[in-house]
Amino acid sequence: MFLTGLINSDSLLERIADFIPEGDFGDRHLHTLPSKAVPQYDPADEAHARVISATRSLIIELEGRRHIVGQGELFTIEVPMASRRSRLRALMKSLGSYGEYAAACAALYEATALG
Repeated sequence: MFLTGLINSDSLLERIADFIPEGDFGDRHLHTLPSKAVPQYDPADEAHARVISATRSLIIELEGRRHIVGQGELFTIEVPMASRRSRLRALMKSLGSYGEYAAACAALYEATALG
């Protein structure tokens, strides 16, 4: 959950944005950059536990959308991956648990920058 949460967070993207190469069609794939910006998991660290808890809550809430007309296809291969990814991100940001998730990821990176 820790890696899933951080790798998919806007906080990580903000942290590495200046290092993402840009091509003719916009930003390129990140490949190895995220692994260099994600701190090693520490089960004793409260900030790490908060990311896990918030990610779990967001995933549970997102899973509840699988059977809603107009959203369920985002969880299948019926919609192209690029479109699915951007629509899923938008859906995630509309969920009630997203605020805590975003705050938990941001707090972890703020603590990392201070440490």
